[in-house]
Amino acid sequence: MILFEGYKKAVEIYNKYSGTDNGRTTVTLYNNELGVSKEYLVWFTSCIVCYNIPLYIVLNAYKDWKRYVVSYYRKTGQPIPNIESLNYQQTMKIINECKRQWAKPNPIYNQNGVYVGEFKSFSDANMLPINTNWCITKTKSRYNEFNNENSKCLYIINNRNQDPWRRVIAVVYTDRVEYWDSTNIRMDDNASYENTLPSEVVDIIHSKCQKTNENKQHKTR
Repeated sequence: MILFEGYKKAVEIYNKYSGTDNGRTTVTLYNNELGVSKEYLVWFTSCIVCYNIPLYIVLNAYKDWKRYVVSYYRKTGQPIPNIESLNYQQTMKIINECKRQWAKPNPIYNQNGVYVGEFKSFSDANMLPINTNWCITKTKSRYNEFNNENSKCLYIINNRNQDPWRRVIAVVYTDRVEYWDSTNIRMDDNASYENTLPSEVVDIIHSKCQKTNENKQHKTR
């Protein structure tokens, strides 16, 4: 009943602010074709027809809300904010706050503005497209290519410096380290991680490289 009331209200909002009677057709399209859940239809429709936010922008915000906000609040056991009471700007503020909290899986170091974490699954990597374009966040096959028994990825967020080295990934192999910036450009040929990252992060990378090598040698015995 509540979901139906939300659908009905969304139709009424669309008709009122668009000056047409296309609400039922349009809101049904949002629900069936775009995959917007019925509990979000009032907010979704309001953003488009009341605040004139382009549909594709609202759709991206809806997906980010489901991905980051709902996941974060469920993980922390907090009640999820009522999106129906929010306008677009308020919604984006909450999304961005949750992105900053959520997109840091499996921390292994967090000191003095420097954050280091590791990936234990593709779902971990999938949290991290924020201000990055790393290939391992795109598909599971690319993730597995760089995260296996022979190599591990560490992500580094260095708030002491600005781009290009603020957000980087170090791919640690048994015999070498590859170094990628936030736009997925390999940097180790032009900028050594040892010269651009804080010394404590360099130590973490060296330790991970040694451990990866030891694990490989143990398995080959």
